[in-house]
Amino acid sequence: MSYQQHASVITTDLGSEVVLLHPDTQQMFTLNEAGRAVWLALPATREALLAHLVGTFDVTPDEAGEDLDGLLERLDRAGLVRTT
Repeated sequence: MSYQQHASVITTDLGSEVVLLHPDTQQMFTLNEAGRAVWLALPATREALLAHLVGTFDVTPDEAGEDLDGLLERLDRAGLVRTT
């Protein structure tokens, strides 16, 4: 399964974080540095995102995987990503 940014989401990159605006719901979401790294790496598979996080931050695959799964779930629930 691959994750990709929903085409209508408006993104503002602030350098150490990213702000997302879902135009249909008018909800704003702020992602921290790790969330930003995931967002900017899309489209990608979970495995590729996990490797990116482990290579970028000082985390183990288990730590990164747990956080990544939570983030992807929240992004999916909010309609910010699509899966293919």
